[in-house]
Order: sequence, then C-alpha cells, then structure tokens
Amino acid sequence: MKKIYIFSTFLIFSVAYSQTGKVGVNETSPQSTMDIKPIAANSAPNATSVEGLLIPRVSRLRAANMGTSVPESTLVYINSVADGAATGTTATIDAVGTTIFQEVYG
Repeated sequence: MKKIYIFSTFLIFSVAYSQTGKVGVNETSPQSTMDIKPIAANSAPNATSVEGLLIPRVSRLRAANMGTSVPESTLVYINSVADGAATGTTATIDAVGTTIFQEVYG
C-alpha cells in the first residue's frame, strides 16, 4: 500500500510540474510559450532541407463558416478563394494567402 501511495504522489507531482506552459521543439530551455529551433544540420546557410511551420489551410468559405467567435490573432492560410464571398469576416480575403482574424472579425 505504501508503494502505491508513493507512486501516486510521484505521478501527481510529475503531471503538475510538466504543465509549466512552455514548449520547446529541438529546444531544451524554451524562451517563449512555443519555441521552435531547427536541428543543427538545417541551421547551416547551405542546408537544403525544408524547414517551417505549417498552419491550417482552409478555403475562404471555410474561414467564413468559422463565424464571429474566432479569437483575435487566429492564423490560417487561405488556400482557395473559389468558394465563399468576400463579405463579413472574409471581406478582406480576395486572394490566396494568410490571414489573421483580428478584433474586427471576432
């Protein structure tokens, strides 16, 4: 019984400690909420592998259907303007590219 109590206490504290709010990808000491560093081989100026962050890709119609409750600064990539109208929350979306839902949208 004592072993179960010790294990349970250890597990609870481990879970509580791990929820500190900073995440590092290839980084052991994150400097911000989300800190992403390329691996060493891809940091060289002559590296040829692709590095980057993929954000959600949606059409203008899908962006419009997200409604008006989208939090400010939500980032999406508009991959098609063939559907949906450039009105309301998508009034400024007239070409393929990124958009940030700003306060006027939400």
